[in-house]
Amino acid sequence: MRKYGKNTTCIQVRIGERFMLALPALATGGFTWLMDREPEVAVLTQERIRAGGPGIGASSVQEFEFAGMHAGVSTLVLEYKRPWENVKGERLEIKIVVEP
Repeated sequence: MRKYGKNTTCIQVRIGERFMLALPALATGGFTWLMDREPEVAVLTQERIRAGGPGIGASSVQEFEFAGMHAGVSTLVLEYKRPWENVKGERLEIKIVVEP
């Protein structure tokens, strides 16, 4: 499975191929990446938060696993913020291309 990070702007996969997006987060402070728009050509199969290091308050890594579902192009939009706050957070827009 290919793994992508925060600086990714385009992900290209084939139908059935899985990929992971791993993003830095401060989950202990309540900050996580929220999907604002799911890609129409891929489906989220798993989401988890892993500790990025030892110790209280350590950063973490939020992982999103997807699988290409059908050929086409769409955009995944994520926002980094505390889910309960009504503020705009950092946004990521990633083009997802699924080929036959």
